[in-house]
Amino acid sequence: MLNLSMLNNIKDDEVVPLLFLKVGEGGIVEEIRGGKGVIHRLNSLGIIPGLHLTVAHISFGLLAVKVNGGKVALGRGVALKILVRKIIKRTNGEGG
Repeated sequence: MLNLSMLNNIKDDEVVPLLFLKVGEGGIVEEIRGGKGVIHRLNSLGIIPGLHLTVAHISFGLLAVKVNGGKVALGRGVALKILVRKIIKRTNGEGG
């Protein structure tokens, strides 16, 4: 069962399922866990290890992600199979 308290405790640079990211957060695909069919389908959509993607929208059973200048809708089950390294939010430390 999914532990929802984990969603509020995700640290930058942590590897988590794509589904755990919030709208506007991004990550680098580290691994796709699934059978050949799932991996082939995601690869054909441009979702491969090393890809940077950003969560654009979450609603009902779908998660929309920005991929290579477009958007791709994924079911929550598939989004759980895509492991991403959450992007570290950097600040430059300069005032202004």
